[in-house]
Amino acid sequence: MNTLKYKFIRNKIIVIAITIALFTTVAVLSLLSFQIEGLSHPIFKFWKNIFAHGDMSDKWTVVDIYFGVFMIAAITISLSISLSILLMRSILAALEEMNAASKNILEGNYNFDIMVPPEKELAELSKNLEALRLQLKENEEEKWRLENERNMIMASLSHDMKTPITSIKGYLEGINDGLAKDEETLKRYLDIISAKSKLLEQLAENMADYSELELGRMHFNFKYLDFSELVDSLCKLWRLEMSEQKRRLVERITEKELLIVGDELKLKRVFDNLVTNAIKYSKEGSEILVSLEEVERGALLVVSDNGKGIGKEDLRSVFDGFFRGDAARTNVSGNGLGLSIAKQIVENHHGKIWIRSERDVGTQVYIYIPTRKKEGR
Repeated sequence: MNTLKYKFIRNKIIVIAITIALFTTVAVLSLLSFQIEGLSHPIFKFWKNIFAHGDMSDKWTVVDIYFGVFMIAAITISLSISLSILLMRSILAALEEMNAASKNILEGNYNFDIMVPPEKELAELSKNLEALRLQLKENEEEKWRLENERNMIMASLSHDMKTPITSIKGYLEGINDGLAKDEETLKRYLDIISAKSKLLEQLAENMADYSELELGRMHFNFKYLDFSELVDSLCKLWRLEMSEQKRRLVERITEKELLIVGDELKLKRVFDNLVTNAIKYSKEGSEILVSLEEVERGALLVVSDNGKGIGKEDLRSVFDGFFRGDAARTNVSGNGLGLSIAKQIVENHHGKIWIRSERDVGTQVYIYIPTRKKEGR
């Protein structure tokens, strides 16, 4: 603003200096044309004609001369002042608009446009003010997005935790009241409590993972891994769970070593989320297929089910946080974070994830992870 003020004052001084110069020039030329008879240059004759009455031999009095000079100077000054007023109005209008813009920004209102004036200095200031407005608007929108997301997390967490907590409480009360009168009933109660506890643990882990990924705070412990060996070991861990859930796990895993650089625990989280979804949205007695094969410069993992599937209208949103899809899928518990977490973890491994699905036919989730060669091999 100090630079702008300096240039504004400088422009006013220039206008005043030009006005004084014009006034002085007019006065000097007029006096010279009448006081010095021998001057014959056309410019002096011009000024003599302006102040002459009829015959050139008739001379004006000194008062007449100065009156004429005064009139010309007055006209010149009037024109200069008019030009100055026009210039000042343009500058002041731009300054008023920027002042109004500053007040709007201070009040937290960013939904307006700033007009860029033609003056170079003011144009630069206006552009900077507009850039500030857009940045603050973006920050405000991001703040509201995060606030809305936080509210969704809390609402989703309270909703999804309520059912397993109620179930655990009910079975514990049943055991306490002596309803489990034999070993078989007691084991069944304890198995249900264990399953619901695992669900609560998974919900908490998903919430923690999602928050860390959104804030960019998740730590990855990358190292060389045999992806074939990792997927095979995870399938073995899931076989018992599949049996208890009355599903059958089918494996088609290549025996070839597929060396990747990855975080074992994070990739396990991805696999667990995909298999959990496959169980959740498939029917009892159905098959869940896990396949892993080598492709060009990478490994391709596919988890398939023949469950409820996803409609075309929802496919673009499945990787959004808290996506649940249509009513057929929302009847199943879950906060919709699994695929969102999986996507971010896979992308942190320089991989890709995508889905093919058809309603009432099934879903296939594809994960591509680039393979590497160990240094020195």
